[in-house]
Amino acid sequence: MVGQQATFPILLIDDDADVLEIVKRASRKTFPQAAFLGFQNPYDALAYLEKDEEDLPKLVLLDIDLGPGVMDGLSFLPQLRKHPKGSQMPTVILSSLADEERIQRAYETGATSFLEKPMNFGGWKQHMNALRQYWSEVVSLPQKPTDGSTPSPFNQLDA
Repeated sequence: MVGQQATFPILLIDDDADVLEIVKRASRKTFPQAAFLGFQNPYDALAYLEKDEEDLPKLVLLDIDLGPGVMDGLSFLPQLRKHPKGSQMPTVILSSLADEERIQRAYETGATSFLEKPMNFGGWKQHMNALRQYWSEVVSLPQKPTDGSTPSPFNQLDA
């Protein structure tokens, strides 16, 4: 995969700038096609979507907790869904805590998937590899599951 260009733009919204750096580093070898557009608050992300960009993100990674004084990810997600450019973007909610209430609320507000943030760099590498594998399959084989469920790139990590 050496020499491949980044062809899969991903919008990452997380108030912790270190998360963006960790995700970029973790994906260098595991998901080299990914190009991360990082924002620390949802307002800047919406402003980006307002621009006349041709290469829109194919995926959104959205932190559930965006820091004090800023709307949280679950409050932002319905706004993203109402936006003409964001309405169809698959959105993965990121959270340090994966309790049932948060997971349920994420899906109720329009999340495509929910991911508990890994506690170490190796965990991020696994998640980025799972994302790459999943999206490679989806892009080349755009099929819906026959059971009506929403496929998740992280099912293999739960096994």
